[in-house]
Amino acid sequence: MRFITIIFLIIVVTQALGQAIADIYLPSFPAIVIGLNTNIQNVELSLTIYALGYGLSQLVYGPLSDGIGRRKPMLAGLFLCTMGSVICLMAPDIQVLLLGRLCQGLGAGATLTIGGAMLRDLFEGPTLSKYNSYAGIVFVIFLSMAPLLGGYIQEHMGWRPIFGFMTICSLLVLLGFIFIIPETNKYIKPENLQFKIIKQHIHTLITSSIFIGYTSCSLLTYGAILAWVTASSALLENVVGLSPVQYGWVYAASGAAFAMGAFANSKFVSRFGINLMLQIGLIGMLMSGVIMLMLQLLGYINTAVIAWPVVLLLFSASLVFPNTSAGLFQPFPHIAGIASALFYSSRLLGGALFSGLIAWIPHATQMPIALAFIISATLSWIIFAITIMRR
Repeated sequence: MRFITIIFLIIVVTQALGQAIADIYLPSFPAIVIGLNTNIQNVELSLTIYALGYGLSQLVYGPLSDGIGRRKPMLAGLFLCTMGSVICLMAPDIQVLLLGRLCQGLGAGATLTIGGAMLRDLFEGPTLSKYNSYAGIVFVIFLSMAPLLGGYIQEHMGWRPIFGFMTICSLLVLLGFIFIIPETNKYIKPENLQFKIIKQHIHTLITSSIFIGYTSCSLLTYGAILAWVTASSALLENVVGLSPVQYGWVYAASGAAFAMGAFANSKFVSRFGINLMLQIGLIGMLMSGVIMLMLQLLGYINTAVIAWPVVLLLFSASLVFPNTSAGLFQPFPHIAGIASALFYSSRLLGGALFSGLIAWIPHATQMPIALAFIISATLSWIIFAITIMRR
């Protein structure tokens, strides 16, 4: 049991690595603009590029993990992520930085999709949802601390050491997988790599109302979060006037809300079920967008009127994510790798779309973020009602 706990923690830390790498440099956006003689749109595009690589690569890692096991694709992804961090560290201009971010994303894709499949290998049913909530708590500790740590590094050392820190973290996780984590896939079948079989598995998933419903809710929720992440640095630092460290603390506060929501889900999901907890999360998301929009229309723009609705959004999202993944993976244990790949890649590519749109929409106020929250929650509720509740 203790060994399972160690494996669980390493897997969760590995999953968190991909998101931490995405967010840790957010306080440095204005400094990177100056350091690489570019504009804020190009720097924000680096987040979109990362999300694209992060999402697309999972379509490769998922089938590979079903066909040859989880370990080898994970090791390859972690190595590529480490190399991408080195490229970003040495980048002389924005084009090379974007290339490095793409490499980071292509490598980090393994952490999320294979990590999710490994958790499905180890747990199932309500136990899986409960452990997903525990994973959310561990996950958010790294997630919320990443921009805060990045803010302090930026304040005292500049933006390049942040990518040096990414390199060290990626290397440590790679070593952890090499020396500690065993193979967890009990259904390794080389024929799963055949195009015909992959096509059949994809058809099974995309024609399933369960898969479509839970994936769509997760995708739209992540899109709302990534809309906030993309615009937050420019909005809070350039418009509101926060320092990189102050911005990091605001981000950490929203991360703490996510941890609280994950803890609440772990306590109540066995009593109320995954679908009711998910619906509560969607209602909270909608309220966060409505509150932020109303305060903006009343003429308020400051840290409080932006941060508190985001706190509600993150608390609510932590009720959505573990329950969508638990509900989706339960029917597909024999193809957990490709199910994980399609699930997470769809979520990340949808998030990349939100990120790209927000990056090019002027965000001198919080209105674009509020509208992203409202649209995401509304569409999620409609799709959930049609695909899951109706069923």
